Amino acid sequence: MTRKSSSGRYIISAAEVGSFVVCQEAWRLRELAKTSCTRDESVSVGAQLHQDWANQFDEVSYLHNAVRVILFLMLIAIFFHLVINE
Repeated sequence: MTRKSSSGRYIISAAEVGSFVVCQEAWRLRELAKTSCTRDESVSVGAQLHQDWANQFDEVSYLHNAVRVILFLMLIAIFFHLVINE
């Protein structure tokens, strides 16, 4: 939760910055509703979201490498096709 320091400046936690970066709309709605959840709920939800993100990252990385291999094999096939037909 954002709070003011004794000098009148706002103090924003790293968790707030992180939640804003991940999903600005969710952050905005949470601030508007001022919903409070326990720390355990927040940590478990955060861990699940992180695991989902890591799984998606692994899948995208695998697909990226597969596309690179397929393109490389296609280039080799085109090269050999051109060499054989000369």
